[in-house]
Amino acid sequence: MKVKVFALLCTALMYCFSAGVLHARHIHVATWGSAAGAPYATLEQGIQAANASAGVDDIRVHSGNYTLPVSGVQITEECKITAHSGATVNVDIPGPFGHLTVCNVDAQFNGIEFRCSAGGYGQTAVVGTGSDARIHFMDCRFSNFPRTPVQGRGCNRVELKFCSFSDNSGVNGGAMRAVGVEEVFVEDCQFSKNSTVGDGGAICLVDCTIATIYRSWLIDNVALNRGGAVFVDNVVDLEMRNDVVSGNLSLQEGGGIRFQNTGTSPLLVGSLPIIRMNVVNCTIFDNLAMSSGGGLSVQPTVVIPRCYTRVVNSILWNNKANARLKVVAQSDVPPDHVDHCCIEGWGVVASYTGTDVIALDPQLNAKGELMFYSPCINQGDRSHFPSAGFAMDIAQNYRLVGTEIDLGAHEYQADLFGSEVDKLDVEGLPKSLD
Repeated sequence: MKVKVFALLCTALMYCFSAGVLHARHIHVATWGSAAGAPYATLEQGIQAANASAGVDDIRVHSGNYTLPVSGVQITEECKITAHSGATVNVDIPGPFGHLTVCNVDAQFNGIEFRCSAGGYGQTAVVGTGSDARIHFMDCRFSNFPRTPVQGRGCNRVELKFCSFSDNSGVNGGAMRAVGVEEVFVEDCQFSKNSTVGDGGAICLVDCTIATIYRSWLIDNVALNRGGAVFVDNVVDLEMRNDVVSGNLSLQEGGGIRFQNTGTSPLLVGSLPIIRMNVVNCTIFDNLAMSSGGGLSVQPTVVIPRCYTRVVNSILWNNKANARLKVVAQSDVPPDHVDHCCIEGWGVVASYTGTDVIALDPQLNAKGELMFYSPCINQGDRSHFPSAGFAMDIAQNYRLVGTEIDLGAHEYQADLFGSEVDKLDVEGLPKSLD
């Protein structure tokens, strides 16, 4: 009987290993001589080892510079590629096909710095392809790519957290492009000085289902066509919350953001199909469009499915465009729903309607933070504030300070240990420090 039970147990364990249930190895990769005992000297070898058997492998990459082969590397089994114990890991993309391709699996990248070789021929860094592909990036850096470094092509999910993109370029989307992706999630990221010869100086989203951009900086990006920072076409449901969009340039429509539709949508308002964009607690300022919509450009409502825009608790100020009226330079089409906002030129054009909208100078500093005398302090509506999650502003400070939420991406933070403390009611903190 004992022999039979032992045999059944061995069979069950073999099945678990073959199915990947218990298969989770640490695969160490290190350049020659940099880490004793690391069996693999190249990132390609570590990925090939992970591809060789089913299960989730944790590829620990030690400090060093790693160059991918010119033919690139495919990831065909679920894995995590992580900088080992705070190591500095540089992954060099040497040529037009030398990138990582995630094929119908889940791949995570943690603490990796991707860069393009000095020759400037690198195409991209990571591509997710296939309906089951999911690519996740945590604390990664991408710089100097002449082709969009992160791309999702018909995959399930593209996720970016605490990542930075600088001085990259592309045909469409200087930093990130997602086409036909089920879900795009961007949180606490920085996009600066990226450019495109097409649409979306930093981000280009086309034919996606859900896209969210939270607590992110989109600064000084350039598009030679539309959407200096963000270009969105036929994304069914887009939300931007606690973002700063500033200093971006478009040679066509949308100095900051271009929102349009050339496809179909399952969302309805009454019997009319729509695609939807929510802009919540964002600061959109100092952007320039050579055509229309310096801050926000929206496709006219005559197109079906039409673009439905909702702007709340946000600031649109000092955006410039080829428009005589200041309010039209902020948004070239009247948003469908505007509530508790600060918008330059508001109240001049009758078609621009909303609730509790002010047109006073928001008194921003260069980073888009509210000065202590800003009229936007305590002027928001907390009903738009989520009850769970995202309880911090873009600078990771408390989102609700004082009697009401502030307008824009930054919550004004008074000196909690100074003379103003008695005036504050900081959610989650005692009203007095006595």
